[in-house]
Amino acid sequence: MRRFLSDTELPVEWQQARLSRDARFDGVFYIGVLTTGIFCRPVCPARLPREDNVRYLRTPAEAIEKGFRPCRRCRPEYSPRVRHCWSDERIDSVLNAIDNGYLDRHDLPELARTVALSDRQLRRLFLDNLGTTPSRVAETRRLMLAKQLLCESNLSMTQVAEASGFNSIRRFNSKVKSFYQQTPSEIRQAQLRRPTRQQDDWVIDIPHSDHYPWQQVFHFYQQRAVEGLEHASENCLQRIVHINHQPVLLRCEKLAHRPALRLTLTGADCSCLSQIIALTRKALDLNSNHLAIAEHLARSKQLAPLTRSQNLIALPGAWDPFEYLIRAILGQQVSVKAARTLTARLLERCGEKVTLAGQTWYLFPTAETLATADLRNFGMPQRRIDTLQQVARAQANGDIDLAMTHNALHPTDAIASLRQSLLNIKGIGIWTVDYLLMRAFYQPDIWLDTDLGIINAVKKIHSDLDKKSLKTIADDCSPWRSYAVMALWHSLSAGTSNETDYPPTDAHGVRYLQHARRHDDCGAG
Repeated sequence: MRRFLSDTELPVEWQQARLSRDARFDGVFYIGVLTTGIFCRPVCPARLPREDNVRYLRTPAEAIEKGFRPCRRCRPEYSPRVRHCWSDERIDSVLNAIDNGYLDRHDLPELARTVALSDRQLRRLFLDNLGTTPSRVAETRRLMLAKQLLCESNLSMTQVAEASGFNSIRRFNSKVKSFYQQTPSEIRQAQLRRPTRQQDDWVIDIPHSDHYPWQQVFHFYQQRAVEGLEHASENCLQRIVHINHQPVLLRCEKLAHRPALRLTLTGADCSCLSQIIALTRKALDLNSNHLAIAEHLARSKQLAPLTRSQNLIALPGAWDPFEYLIRAILGQQVSVKAARTLTARLLERCGEKVTLAGQTWYLFPTAETLATADLRNFGMPQRRIDTLQQVARAQANGDIDLAMTHNALHPTDAIASLRQSLLNIKGIGIWTVDYLLMRAFYQPDIWLDTDLGIINAVKKIHSDLDKKSLKTIADDCSPWRSYAVMALWHSLSAGTSNETDYPPTDAHGVRYLQHARRHDDCGAG
């Protein structure tokens, strides 16, 4: 098993980041304090310990492996889930699976097989890179989720135990007491802000960083909300999602009195709560350290006038990749308003009606339904209808996998395989696929080099722009090029109406790329 990070392994910035409580490093590393036996985030407001009493740790699971308990002041369970550059990218795939509760429903050998390893090989991979095992990572996730639900939800003790992945209330009580040095009841009694019960709804508060640009996120969804499927305002998002074949009404609202979002769920099974929370965090871009990203983008000399460090940028995600791709096809070569109209028409014709919280909603049509749907007189070119139904048939037949939750490929190989399969479909082009990966698969380093909206934004400050200088800008922004794309689009739409927001639909900058679409998304992809 690995020891603490040595001086040669320790990134030089970490010591200074700890001393200055630099928020850019929140979630990048954790601090174990030998004299107290606790571990903290770099932003912890507690008095700074001496350097020789400090140990630097990469993950909460590693901290627990070394015998540290989480700090009650800075609450490590609320730190951003920062992406690490692991030596083997399968680690990231396994961590995502664990975060979605995979080991609550399956055993370690099954998890190992999803990345083409034995359980022994997977344990060794984690010990060499994280200093802990996958089982310890899963146990840490359960315990930290349990504390979040005890402090921030209206669930009963039994429901907290089930939702956080414990198979018995006795084991839940024992593990929580051993880990936090408090019983679940003591943790709950100490929390005065816990939301109250609202009929049969689950209510969970999700604290966020002071640097989370929530206004951008809600505004983004507000512009694209489709009647019957979702509703969004300046500080609230409400929509229907399909979780484990169950319709769930999700409502996410910004709390005015504290940096947190209130998640209210109607129709959800208690055992699915961790999965829904993980999806919400991804779709609302709660896992990113936006301050660190803004600081990185501001270093680009080419983009400095547009991407200053104080200009925080969010990358809102998609709730379902298949729905997102279909909406992208519907939005080709039309305005935002027309794209919403077409999507609403598709819901009325092919969607399933459900009633939740006294309101009627439409579930987005499944691939099987769309593959055989009669879309005559739909108000869209036949070529685009053919593309839509070809995508639906490919998903229904298993020729493409837009869920792509677990497989035996490395993540990069899986993404590349999906990308090529989509490009083989007539009417799907490079721009569409890259934007799909950026939004629906939360890829942070996608650069849309053919997008005329990007070119126009950069030309505002560099009138002599050419391909070489555009590539230089892209290189400067890596590994956060997706955020640079959003920043550039935002710079064009600032101060304009919704109808001129960039991109003009959920997936296509067609208004600015009509010359390219003739041989891309609207031609033989």
